[in-house]
Amino acid sequence: MANDYDEAIYYNNIALLHQSAGKIHLALHYYTYALSYIERVKSFDDSSTTDGHPRPTHDRNFWSGGLAKPDISVEILHNTSICAFQAQEFNKAYECMARCVTKSPNVFGRQARSWLRLAQSCIGIYTNLHQELESNSESSKRRHATGLDLNYLG
Repeated sequence: MANDYDEAIYYNNIALLHQSAGKIHLALHYYTYALSYIERVKSFDDSSTTDGHPRPTHDRNFWSGGLAKPDISVEILHNTSICAFQAQEFNKAYECMARCVTKSPNVFGRQARSWLRLAQSCIGIYTNLHQELESNSESSKRRHATGLDLNYLG
């Protein structure tokens, strides 16, 4: 599972590079890869050993050589949330930031900026829904004015 962990770090770093270059949609693509690899690592860590017993906590937090293995999933979720917000994908931004705050309440849950990002995402979601409703009502008014209303046809 060390390969999956390294792949997650690699794709996170590639995504950061593309995001800083302004290629936010490509960055989101790489963040998705990073999240999928880190989920593989988490599912392996949460799985039971060959004898059916759950893995001890120290096995999850350390490599076999004794080096610490930090959980980078919250950082990847935070990066993904910021990138999704830049791409105006507010639902994804909200979901990732909410997962980030939930998984790390002592770090990201205490940062006011995380809560600000959640609020900004909510405003973005509301604005998009409001614009969709306005465009739908305008198009139905136009159809009714031209005699192409569905009730008229049916």
